[in-house]
Amino acid sequence: MSATINIVYLNEISDGSFRNMTVIFLWVFWGLGEMAILPIAKLTTSWKSFFLITVTIPSVLLNSVYFLIIETPKYMYTKDT
Repeated sequence: MSATINIVYLNEISDGSFRNMTVIFLWVFWGLGEMAILPIAKLTTSWKSFFLITVTIPSVLLNSVYFLIIETPKYMYTKDT
């Protein structure tokens, strides 16, 4: 579900000529993140440290820049253009 929301949001905020590239970059970096999980799992010693590295730290980083998103999809839907 969240991947669908990400694609819809990227399509809404992207310029028409750059729209395809943003979705491609989303899937490329998603795949790179999936490939990075195995080496991280091999280097960590417990499930707690694995959870900290793969879930907690990225969540804190992404939520710390949440306020930089100017236009939400709800705002764009109600905007008169």
